Amino acid sequence: MMDFVSGEIILLVQKMKVLDIWLQEMLKMLMMKKQQKLQEMEVLVMVQKTPLLKRKLETLYPK
Repeated sequence: MMDFVSGEIILLVQKMKVLDIWLQEMLKMLMMKKQQKLQEMEVLVMVQKTPLLKRKLETLYPK
């Protein structure tokens, strides 16, 4: 799995209408902390907490 640009994930979440406040707050914190980059493990943790996002990312970024 590659590093994701946080903006791409936010767009995915918005397009899929995943109303997950925890996920949105985590993305904001990570964007400030990581200068627009998300680390692989942090992405995996967020993805696991959001099954719809997990399926979408697996479709876009097959292993």
